[in-house]
Amino acid sequence: MLRKRRECTVRNPNELTTLDMLNLFGVFLQVMNYESDLSQASNADIAKHLQEQDRKYLDRIIENQNRIISMLEESIATK
Repeated sequence: MLRKRRECTVRNPNELTTLDMLNLFGVFLQVMNYESDLSQASNADIAKHLQEQDRKYLDRIIENQNRIISMLEESIATK
């Protein structure tokens, strides 16, 4: 029984195999994921800052409303 002999071919170092291409694609995805993580971190910082700002504005609005109510009550009491 004769067996076919497999020939070993030496790969050209400039050629990319499928595994090499998958590896490069994986690295590309990791870089994109890293950039996305950085963006989400800054978005979280912005959201936190906006929430603090909203709280300050809400406190100021409540303070002004209380002042208006006090002035109205004084106006009603003097009539």
